[in-house]
Amino acid sequence: MATSLQYSDDYVEIVCHGSRAILHDRNSDRYFQVSAATILPKVSTWKEYSPKIPNWLLMSFFFSFITLLVIDYHWFFVTTTPNLKVRDAIALACFLTLNVGAHEFAHILALRMCGRYIDKFGFKFNYKVFPAFYVRMNQALLLARNERLFCHLAGLWVNLLITLIAIICIPGSIKSTIYIFLTMITMNILPILNSDGQKAVTTLMNIDRPINMRSAGTILKLIHFSSIIAAAIIIMRFCSNIITSF
Repeated sequence: MATSLQYSDDYVEIVCHGSRAILHDRNSDRYFQVSAATILPKVSTWKEYSPKIPNWLLMSFFFSFITLLVIDYHWFFVTTTPNLKVRDAIALACFLTLNVGAHEFAHILALRMCGRYIDKFGFKFNYKVFPAFYVRMNQALLLARNERLFCHLAGLWVNLLITLIAIICIPGSIKSTIYIFLTMITMNILPILNSDGQKAVTTLMNIDRPINMRSAGTILKLIHFSSIIAAAIIIMRFCSNIITSF
């Protein structure tokens, strides 16, 4: 029997990946996770799950993501920011607007490339403090693990690509814009604060995202703690350069 199977009719869609199955109730538009061993005997007309994106393309994406990440943050740690000026705030606003739009569009495009659609696009405050636009991608639950990982990382991939282009192309006098932006997106790259990074890590580990860190497993807690240390180092690096620039 194939590792990944799918079933669909007018009322329900079921996808089994390994030992886990996701059931989508079309009438209520709700998603349920059940054991594949429980659901497999109840359906007789399973079809083999066929991913829309070939593995070689997904592997190329993951390799390029790591490459962009290393290049951008290498620049971050070897660069000293120039003196901040009023124009930097204007440049940062424009750069942020470009990246936020590109980030969310990349999530939408990645999901469409996998043959799925977003559920909602909106604005929220993460932890009632941090403002953020978001794309709700419940249909990503029906995808294979590599496809879900692709959808979660697509927005960050575009941000890192735009940042690299900016590092190469924009004048050195406003490169502080890039420096500030990389500090900001660190919180979305690292697996903390319900970030894209956390979604990617839990997908890679093939586990459910915990409601809070107290309910997380030991390995995820260690990753979370290490991420907090990494975030602190990057923020201290940023603050140190800002102070010395004046």
